[in-house]
Formats: sequence, structure tokens, C-alpha cells
Amino acid sequence: MNNVQSYIAVLDPGSSNLILSLGYKDDMGKVNIVSSKSRPIDTEIRRGVVQNVDQVGLMVEELMRELLRDLDRGCSIDRVYVGLNLYSTQCIDSSEKLNLNSQELITEEILSELFDDAIARSLPENKEMIAHFEQEYLVDGFPCLNPKGERPDSLEGRYKLIAARTQYMKNLENSLSNAGLKDCRNILGIQASAEAVLSEEDKNKGAVVIDFGGGTTSMCIYKDNVLRYVCVIPYGGKNISRDLKQLNLSFSQAESLKLEEGTALHYTELMKKEALNKTEEEIRFFSEPLHDDKEINEIVVARSEEIVENIWAQIIYSGVEVGKIGSGIIICGGASKMDGLEDLLRIKTQMPVRKSDLSCRLSSSCRVEFQDPAYAQTIGLIMLGEKGGCRGPVHSGQSKEQPRQATLPMEELEEITQKAPQKRPKTEAAKPNKKNKEKLISKIGNIFDDLMKQGDY
Repeated sequence: MNNVQSYIAVLDPGSSNLILSLGYKDDMGKVNIVSSKSRPIDTEIRRGVVQNVDQVGLMVEELMRELLRDLDRGCSIDRVYVGLNLYSTQCIDSSEKLNLNSQELITEEILSELFDDAIARSLPENKEMIAHFEQEYLVDGFPCLNPKGERPDSLEGRYKLIAARTQYMKNLENSLSNAGLKDCRNILGIQASAEAVLSEEDKNKGAVVIDFGGGTTSMCIYKDNVLRYVCVIPYGGKNISRDLKQLNLSFSQAESLKLEEGTALHYTELMKKEALNKTEEEIRFFSEPLHDDKEINEIVVARSEEIVENIWAQIIYSGVEVGKIGSGIIICGGASKMDGLEDLLRIKTQMPVRKSDLSCRLSSSCRVEFQDPAYAQTIGLIMLGEKGGCRGPVHSGQSKEQPRQATLPMEELEEITQKAPQKRPKTEAAKPNKKNKEKLISKIGNIFDDLMKQGDY
């Protein structure tokens, strides 16, 4: 019997907690997290961006040692999948066109060349691409999802490029390198969260996934099984706690107050909800909250509404028709547990809203604590990851006593080299007709761009 298990190591570098986890997918495709360690984050990471390279490197190194102690001294982590939720994340529309004159068969090499040209034309100099998603191809002007095998006169590819500032990516890379991690695979954090909380039906019907974190709120939109839009709003649960500090509280006291008494719904809305469940006689004796409770509520609601207004603006700006997002909004992340958040989103957007259910993604042997919505990204990263990053003894999930087995480091990655195909003549890429865009959508985009440049830490 083979007692050696191949694990997947994943890192969630959040602005509240740095989480490193080991897990695997069982034969049914269910996720089992065998060990997870975390460190609270203060100023080392802000809005998903590593600020203190050395300190974050030390934290990751400590978390690795703790994880490996749970398995076997001979284990080593050779590969880690990292979830990215950088507040500088930008979703870029890109397109490129080739003239083929019905002479050439469309192959994978031609599609790769088309995509490379689109990147060269669209990616800003100070940005690094962290993900891309094919939207559609136009074959002689007709939409097509897979044009391979055709011989058209012209071929146009349309893409969504997800990019972040190069310096921010280097900060993360350097901190992980300092921790001894050389093979780090970056995955868009909200894409991983969506993988954990959406079904194939949700992706096809259309869904908005919102991951409420400590320093950022990430959002993506799926439609027709394609990821159509991504954004990262530079506000999260920590902003609410900082706002509560004005009540002469420490940050820890403000955080506790937010969790115990905070609600995203204004007290007047709460009174309306309360009145629906009372008789006329009971309503007469139903009074407003005390002054102190009102003040707490208004502080929490002000920031919650600001975040939700930005989310709604981004949904409109995405270009995806709201009425065609059939599965509505699904929320996850540690800050999504705030009372009233579902109701606030439902009121502001008039869309169906539900909390994520992670239990269907986890194996029966996985601990219940990992059903917490804060682990959505971790679960999604394991689902998207490949085995081989760490090898150790089989973990039963029940007993702490583990058989000690010799382990082997992960095989070195193969270097794949391809000869660049000869460039083909191409027509000028189609430029978006800005005159036809609504002024409201343009204004929303400009406001959000200004917001992203602010340094409100």
C-alpha cells in the first residue's frame, strides 16, 4: 500500500491574515485540508500588497515549518499556489486581428501568435499580466468560441487581460524567495474563490462573486462559462474597524465591536424589518436604539454602503447586462459574515444574493472549521492546483499519529521552449467606439480609477 500522499500547498496573503495551507483532492474531486496555519497581518501587507518584504518572508518561512511539523520532518514544500488580490488589479479589454486570406488552417500556434500580439498592443509598461481570459473569436466577422480547423479570410481574438503593477508583483516574489520558495504559481484570488463557490450552472447562467476581505473587496463576473470581468476595490473589513476607532477604541476593541454589534443595515431598515414581525400593539412600544448604538450603527453602515456602492458601480461598468446575471450575487470571505450585508446588497442592487456554501466542496473527513467563508480562496486554490508541490505520509484527517515515510522532493519543472512563428500581415486592431458608450459608465470608470490611486491605508 502506498502511504505517501502528494499535497497541494496554497498561500493566501491577505491584509488581515497570512494563511498557508496543505490539502489534496480525493478521488471524488472533493478537497481535504489536512493542515492550515496563519499569522495576523498589521502593516506588513496592505490592500493585498506586500509592504515589508523581509517580514513577510519570515512569516511564510515560519508557517512552512509549522505545516511540515504536522506531517513529517522529511517533507519539503517545493511548489506553492498564491492567491492574488492586489488593489492595483486592472481588467483590460484587448483585441487583435490577422489577415489569413483563406490560405492557412487556424492552429494553436496561430492563436498563440494572435494572443501575443494582443498583449504587446494592450499591456501597459508598468503592469504585469497575472491572468487572461478568452472572450470570443470572430471568424470572418462571425462569433466563434473555438476557431481551430477553419480557413477564414480574417481572424480576430478578443480577450480580458488581468494585470497588476510590476513592483507589487516583485515585492511578493522577493518575500517568497526569501522564504525559500522558488516555484510559486500565481492565481487570481477571486478566480479561486469563484471556483469554490460557483457551480457550472452558475457560471453559465451568470453570477457575481464578491470576496469581502480585510483590506480589499474582490469581485468577478461569470457569464456563459467565461469570466467576463474582474476588479479589486481597495476597501474591506479593516476599514470599518478603523472607522470605529473614532469612538476612542483600540483597533482590537473596534474589531470586536464590529463583529459583536455591527450590522450593514441602517437602524431604520432594521426597525422596518422588526415591525413586519410585530402586531400593531407591539409596534407602539417599539422604540429607536439608544444614542450610542445609533452612533455605532451609522459608522458601520456608512463604510458598508460605500463598499456596496462601489460594487454596484463596477457591476454596471463591467458591460455585462444585469438582467442576464441569472444566479445573482454570491458572497464569501472573512468580512462577508457581517450581519445585514446580504440585505444591504439586495436592497442596493435589486439582485438575488446568497452566502457561499463551501461544504459541498469539502470531503467528509475535512474539519468543519474549513467551511468558514474565509477559506473560500484557500479551497479554490487547492481545486485549481496540481499535485506534487509537497509529498508526505497519508493524512487520515482523524489521528495525529502519522507513519514516518521517506519523501522525495518534487521533480524539477521542465523548461518548454517554442520557436516564435513568423509574423503574418495583420489589419489594424479594432478600436472601441467610445462615442457610443454611455456617459454614466465612463464617469463611473474615471471615479474608480481616481479611487485606486488614493493611498488611504
